[in-house]
Amino acid sequence: MNESQTSSLRTRVLVSIIGIPFLLYSAYSGGILFLLTILTISIFAIWEYFDLLRFQGVNISRASSIIILIALHLTFYHERLFAWIIPIIDPNGNVATLSKLQLLLVVLVLGISILLLTELFTKSKTSSYLKIGVSLVGIFWIGMGGSMIVGIRELFANEFPFWISQKYLSTISTTLDSSIISKTYEWGGLLMVGIFITIWVCDTAAYFVGVGIGKNYISKISPNKTWEGTIGGVVGALLMMIFVVQPMLPFLSGTDAKVLGLMIGIFGQMGDFVESKFKRDSNVKDSSTLIPGHGGMLDRFDSLLFVAPLIYLYIDFVVLS
Repeated sequence: MNESQTSSLRTRVLVSIIGIPFLLYSAYSGGILFLLTILTISIFAIWEYFDLLRFQGVNISRASSIIILIALHLTFYHERLFAWIIPIIDPNGNVATLSKLQLLLVVLVLGISILLLTELFTKSKTSSYLKIGVSLVGIFWIGMGGSMIVGIRELFANEFPFWISQKYLSTISTTLDSSIISKTYEWGGLLMVGIFITIWVCDTAAYFVGVGIGKNYISKISPNKTWEGTIGGVVGALLMMIFVVQPMLPFLSGTDAKVLGLMIGIFGQMGDFVESKFKRDSNVKDSSTLIPGHGGMLDRFDSLLFVAPLIYLYIDFVVLS
């Protein structure tokens, strides 16, 4: 290993030592810290996505997309948001609030309208169809992905079903109180930490299995990725969910753990392939050099952003239903 490679490895390790504990701490803590952490990741990621498009000659007004992205993240933080805003608007609390689904529909309808109006008053040689289309891809991939990461965490606050608390917390009272919310929110923190670590285990297993025994390459999109490595990643994610994450969470059944492990193993790696396709089209190695030794935010979180909506839907509509 030459001096340049040694310096690069040191940088990667140093960034990991600082970045990983902070990310896991914010995931476990939740609240405004986690919201701001994921929002920062998403803003940088969509900025890098638009930079990739710029290499293809597609220049887009980024402000509208970033505003919509921020609004989507706040949508999945709606209960805390309303708890802050309503006392200011009406101290008596007589203001009617929107549900999460209603707020999401409002943000999407207004957001698409903003995109169309922005294009109407913007002069550019690039096709309007193309600009609006790629903007929507960024919003739904990165904006919805990031916002649903926040959404997963917030499912374990006031939204958490009381009957599940009664089933798995034998010492609780018969009414919803702060101690119950605190315990279920802790469960959400453990789940979010488990999701992060499972994705990293998946990536690590895919890499080492691919390097060790990989012979059958998947495609030219990601020339270094093999079927053996991909299968290794799926198995790694599955084992992590079954033997590490599920035992920490009483509400998570063995079947749920297997489904989530397969989701992360399969669709998480698909997210990596999608980003690799974009980078290859733009003829770049990394989405940016933002994180020393690691590339950009999109490089580091492409898998999570891609699989997060599926995880959110499964937890909300299956695990907590």
